[in-house]
Amino acid sequence: MRSSMPLWQVPSNVYKCFAVSRVKHFGKPGACLFDQLTELNLELCGRAPDFNWPHGELWGVGDEGVIAALMHEGQRTDLYRMVPAPAIDHQTFAYDLHTDNRRIRVYDRMDYRLTLEDLFCKIEILAQE
Repeated sequence: MRSSMPLWQVPSNVYKCFAVSRVKHFGKPGACLFDQLTELNLELCGRAPDFNWPHGELWGVGDEGVIAALMHEGQRTDLYRMVPAPAIDHQTFAYDLHTDNRRIRVYDRMDYRLTLEDLFCKIEILAQE
């Protein structure tokens, strides 16, 4: 957080807006994505007994929050705010939000509808090839 490198933060409550409920019916690409998500979740269940899966038919599809940030980077300055970078206690990992550190971009929301529609359109294009 003290580095001079630009930092964009997508908090988990924003990231979780990118859940999907259907991908398998998009031909081979959709089936491949579905199979990968299923295998990952089954692996996590084996390693962490308290991992709660399946939890309905919602799937987190990875880095869509990053893709949304990049898609909207220059146009949607209303989706984020610039705040001082927090200090982190390296023993407890607690954030101290009252710092005079450099400013970082923190997303409060994202256009998940547009980003997921873009994903589905690209999967459909791949399915037709």
